[in-house]
Amino acid sequence: MVYYHIPEDFDDPEQPNAFGIGKAIDDIKLSDIKRLFPIIGQYHFRFKHVSQKSTLWMDLNDDEAKAISYQGKVVVKATRISWDGPVHVSAPVTHKQQPAPVQPKPASFNLFEFDPAPAKKTEHFDLLFPS
Repeated sequence: MVYYHIPEDFDDPEQPNAFGIGKAIDDIKLSDIKRLFPIIGQYHFRFKHVSQKSTLWMDLNDDEAKAISYQGKVVVKATRISWDGPVHVSAPVTHKQQPAPVQPKPASFNLFEFDPAPAKKTEHFDLLFPS
């Protein structure tokens, strides 16, 4: 599992989201996280790490670099760069061509066919009590 939060979405880092990769923690690479990240968009990933009793966030510059673990887990802060980008799913999905949506034709208005008198309204309640 890779645990992550997205600060721009006001995710709580103490209650992170998670997604599975299907590899041992020592075999997870930055490219795996980028390829399988479940939220659409482009992200910059920072990894939680402890160095000399200090907790810090580290960047990886090489997609083939192994993910950095924190207390036996991969914990990521995903900073959104752009909403554009592919959405990844772990199961294969077949896509069917969707027909283009049909745009409704604008209603025409003919001034000479306009009846300014509103249609007489009949209330069902009035039918119960003759006047």
